[in-house]
Amino acid sequence: MAELNKRPLIIYRRFQQVLQEVFDKKQVEPEIYCRNDDARTTILWANAGLGIGIAPLSAVDLAAHEQLHIKIIDEPSLETHIAAVWRRNTNLSRIGKEFLTALCGLNTVAAVDTNQEGK
Repeated sequence: MAELNKRPLIIYRRFQQVLQEVFDKKQVEPEIYCRNDDARTTILWANAGLGIGIAPLSAVDLAAHEQLHIKIIDEPSLETHIAAVWRRNTNLSRIGKEFLTALCGLNTVAAVDTNQEGK
């Protein structure tokens, strides 16, 4: 994080607060060049040479270019997780179960079926 001190940063607005908390903790003074609402924009602007983009690693392949350097920021407080949620006591369609399997793994369908049996 110290490498980002007083460097022009392009950040994904969704991460603004958590990034600021890390910057404060690490005593880094960021120079926010741009806040945007799309991780792809962050990557594309970094590619244009406007600054250093901070974006989710999962978004890098969406807009990455060969001339970009990609460095993972090893900071546990910046890790995010997503969850699949659906209404209790409802049957998921076959396509819903297939989506969960693709998203979460093979054991998900068995867990969904078990939960639905216990309604």
